Amino acid sequence: MQGEELNYLSYLEAPEYIHIDTESSEPTIVGTGLEDYFNGGWYFRNGEFHSELHGVPLKDTLRSMISMYRFHERDAIAFKENLRISFVNPWEAKHLKPYWYASTAYWYQDRAAALPESLPIDRLMSLYRIRDTDHQSYP
Repeated sequence: MQGEELNYLSYLEAPEYIHIDTESSEPTIVGTGLEDYFNGGWYFRNGEFHSELHGVPLKDTLRSMISMYRFHERDAIAFKENLRISFVNPWEAKHLKPYWYASTAYWYQDRAAALPESLPIDRLMSLYRIRDTDHQSYP
């Protein structure tokens, strides 16, 4: 994920809404925040880390960049027909500043699914910053 404005991570204030085998607008599971879903809090204030099933391989607060992963190997979310997961920031309408994200999901199934005809590569690369040796510090 990456915020357009530098030194901005407020886009992490987005609880997860998980809909399991339902088309209802009411989620089956509601979480507390994006960083909490990835087993961290306070915007991962201790910085980058990795473990077997979750981690933050990149955190660059100055450039508003963060990368997170979580594998549901031991806490799988079982579903029969459909699963929808969204992260919705309650500030989005008025206060949230622009940010970009990309995600990847893996799952096991018993038959092949159709792939999209094209992938939006140009949109995925619309904002790209290169890290260097700058570090955020307090005077």
